[in-house]
Amino acid sequence: MNRLGAELLVGAQIGSTMGMLAEFYQPLEPTQTCFVQPSASFDRRFTPLYENDRKVAEYQARRWAAELAVGANIGRRGQARLGWVEQRLSAMLETGVPAMFPDGSVSYGGAFLLVDLDRFNRLHFPSEGWAARLRYFSAQELDFGRLDATGEVAHTIGSYVIGAQASYTGSPRGQLFLFDAASLGGFLNMSAFAKDQLLGDDVTYLQLRAERIIGTLPIGLRGDMRLGLALEGARRGVAFTETGRTGWLNSTAVYLGGETPLGPAYLGFGYSTSGTWNAYFFLGTP
Repeated sequence: MNRLGAELLVGAQIGSTMGMLAEFYQPLEPTQTCFVQPSASFDRRFTPLYENDRKVAEYQARRWAAELAVGANIGRRGQARLGWVEQRLSAMLETGVPAMFPDGSVSYGGAFLLVDLDRFNRLHFPSEGWAARLRYFSAQELDFGRLDATGEVAHTIGSYVIGAQASYTGSPRGQLFLFDAASLGGFLNMSAFAKDQLLGDDVTYLQLRAERIIGTLPIGLRGDMRLGLALEGARRGVAFTETGRTGWLNSTAVYLGGETPLGPAYLGFGYSTSGTWNAYFFLGTP
């Protein structure tokens, strides 16, 4: 994102991402504790590459994946899954300078373990509860591993909701591929930076939020309206883009958000002491 600029986001940047998913969920017992779940998916997205706060190139990235998992429900808390996935990643330059990233593709498969727990009281704008997600993928043939871990918590104190989030994405073995890298940038994901501006490996992200409930939606609709402040920090062990931005980065966001008949909506502003900023109008899930 240029230092003097703003972006308007509607949903997931309509027109930039396309995908298809087919899956089959089959309980293996009457109590529906254990299950098997095969799936196949395809997605295409446009990934920008930034350097010195300028978009220098944009690639079309595609992913094909076929997955088979067996799992178990963990009461009402969530699920655990163990499975195998085969996938193919490809990238093709759309605009800009190829620089160090030529077109290409890679295919690989491996085992994965996923534990997904959620005890929030709402899907959007939770006021109480916690959630945790951990996924580890291992491709022995490429001597490559990927770890994704996220934890979130929310608690209400009077008319305020205090929330916190910590996440990590990295490769215990090998290095993440550029077009499957950890991504920072966008609303409540280092809000001062453009979406996907900061790509890298060994990425840690921290967030602390304070939201004041300033009203509720009319009868017949549910949810509340909140005025929020978010403090964010992140560090990349390996930077694929914006290679001059090293060490811990910061971002502060101020926003107004709430449930609408079309989904969650946000109006906000993000700023970093490094000089970048973004203004947001967002309808949908960030």
